[in-house]
Amino acid sequence: MDTKTKETTLFYFPGATEYAAMDKAVTLLPQNNISASFPIPINVEGVPTYFILIKGDDGRILRNVFMSVENLEIYGMAETKTESYNLYLRALSSTIDIDLVEVSGTIDSIQSYVSDGNTVYWIEIGGDYYLLDVSAFDITDMQYFISKNVGDDLTIRVQNAIIVEIVKDTP
Repeated sequence: MDTKTKETTLFYFPGATEYAAMDKAVTLLPQNNISASFPIPINVEGVPTYFILIKGDDGRILRNVFMSVENLEIYGMAETKTESYNLYLRALSSTIDIDLVEVSGTIDSIQSYVSDGNTVYWIEIGGDYYLLDVSAFDITDMQYFISKNVGDDLTIRVQNAIIVEIVKDTP
């Protein structure tokens, strides 16, 4: 169902059942006493995708998982939804052609704020703004980004103005 218009559409697509996806999700986290929520089918860049939560026996959410319905080996798993989504987009981009656009240029401005306890940066390159959520990147990516200042060159891969990957300089 479209959450804005409330219009429903029935999609037919081949792939894994919800229970197979739940079983696969649980095997991704080598830990006892965990369970997977029932998958929510969503559309990510035209790819049928399951969104699954892995929970501990106390009900705490341990991991967020985005997993391709058609190929359960294509997934993104992380503690935050944003990070798992970005990992999933990277996994998808290596197997199908999705809209990751590479942007290179000089940093015109960097502004940051805190949202839900996470630092978020707006980076201006060539008059366009791109969003970088710190929780979606590992420490080495962030150390590289933090070393950059206004006037430095930066290459990023984005989808809909959201930074999915930071391309590091190779010496």
